[in-house]
Amino acid sequence: MRVFLINYSRPMEIDIARRLRAGGVEIAYWLGAKEYYQKLVAAGEFSGTVFHSTYDAINGAPAPGIDPAQFPPADKQLIEELGPYESAVLDMMEGFDHFHMPLLKKQHLYYTYLRYWQGVLKTFKPDAVLFADIPHTPYNFVIYHLARKNNIKTVLYKHTKGIVGRLLFFEDFTDYRELQAAYASLLKQGFRLDNLSAELRTYYAKHRDPQADNTLYYRKTKYLVDKAKQSDILPRWSTIVRHLRQLTLWSTTYKYLRMMFIKVRLIRFERQFTFVWQERILQYRRNRIKKRFHAEFKGLVEDNPDLAQKFVYVPLHFQPECATNPQGNIFKDQILMLETLSYALPPGWVIYAKENEIQWSWPRGYLGRYPGYYQTVAANKNIRLISPRISTFTLMEKAQAVATVTGTAGWEAVMRGTPALLFGHTWYNGAEGVFTVSGVADCRSVFEKIARGYAIDQGKVVTFLGALQQVAVAGYPSKRYKGDSAITESESARNISEKILHILGPHVS
Repeated sequence: MRVFLINYSRPMEIDIARRLRAGGVEIAYWLGAKEYYQKLVAAGEFSGTVFHSTYDAINGAPAPGIDPAQFPPADKQLIEELGPYESAVLDMMEGFDHFHMPLLKKQHLYYTYLRYWQGVLKTFKPDAVLFADIPHTPYNFVIYHLARKNNIKTVLYKHTKGIVGRLLFFEDFTDYRELQAAYASLLKQGFRLDNLSAELRTYYAKHRDPQADNTLYYRKTKYLVDKAKQSDILPRWSTIVRHLRQLTLWSTTYKYLRMMFIKVRLIRFERQFTFVWQERILQYRRNRIKKRFHAEFKGLVEDNPDLAQKFVYVPLHFQPECATNPQGNIFKDQILMLETLSYALPPGWVIYAKENEIQWSWPRGYLGRYPGYYQTVAANKNIRLISPRISTFTLMEKAQAVATVTGTAGWEAVMRGTPALLFGHTWYNGAEGVFTVSGVADCRSVFEKIARGYAIDQGKVVTFLGALQQVAVAGYPSKRYKGDSAITESESARNISEKILHILGPHVS
């Protein structure tokens, strides 16, 4: 069984690769971060495997030893077949474009991806392509769709946000068929709350308790502050005072100035090698963009919305991120989602849209909004921009419905008894109380159902959790998502590799 590993870079993913090899898998091609895999090359591990650096892949450069000139350029048929995904790829490119590459050049780079990866897949003929996440970078997304076009098995896994230590595996990120099949089976058999593990019973009880604080780690103040520091141009005053007190200001200043003249390599188009001071100047410009649209928001926000009014709660996603592109498809444009809801809304109802504070704190948040963004939203008479400081759980419980592209808020809402409208593809599509919508007609139908008194069957919500318990793998994709899970990184790597070997089937020698 020959496979490609795509973006397997972190230590745990290297452990997974070793376990797959021990299980009889031949790793023909490995795309990842060079700083990790070069140690394997130096040690002579995985001899025969082609290693390809993400730094090169983003710019369409080939792996060592492969001449892309041997591959024919993408033809009209191939480009048209993958046409539905071109817009998503060009949008993903924005996250790597710091120097305003012309659109025509980006489009040609996309065709370069098609040429190279179609040629590589046909040359190496892998039985499967394994991804360490839902592909959401330009070249990964192209590899994924080319593999599927060529009838090559794709294996992906993703953590379930909010449910620590659970991973779902699938071949298509728009189709969670294993989970859906388990859910359908359990609905026929019958499932009770006490059939859940103690961990999931506690999780469910917390989300049923209106007094419990279920705020996810990346929404908490400390996390937001820490992320905001990554956008700093100069050290904060508190840092300077601390070094003054510790009598380390001069030595730290010297080290800081030396650090400014270190050359670093970044994964992006053009000028990958750059001095730290040059990056700080770029970040200053990005911060100015964020400040402009943040100031615009402040001029439009309502701090005390009327929660007695009938409303649909829309927690906006941080962008750019996988949750909207590719998982949201056309609804990566969240204004389109809001306008669709606005047009379908029953008379007398309003939409309360709450911004994600991460949008103003993360370094790349400047890519996800623009001056005029919030004005466009507020131009809809039945949409209100509300303070991000208002509790999302209070809003869920008071709302007639929650609408999101793929956010965890939709799942959390149905556990509280509030229906959810889901515009994209994520693991809880098809759960009780969750309505997958794609346009005005769908939204109107859901709103009419809610107005007639639709009530969520919590027994079915519990059954969906039971299905998740049945099919999810105990583990996490990296140390970052470990949380309070008792599972070690080694155990997680073992569980992931065993699941992959099971999916690959009996052809593994």
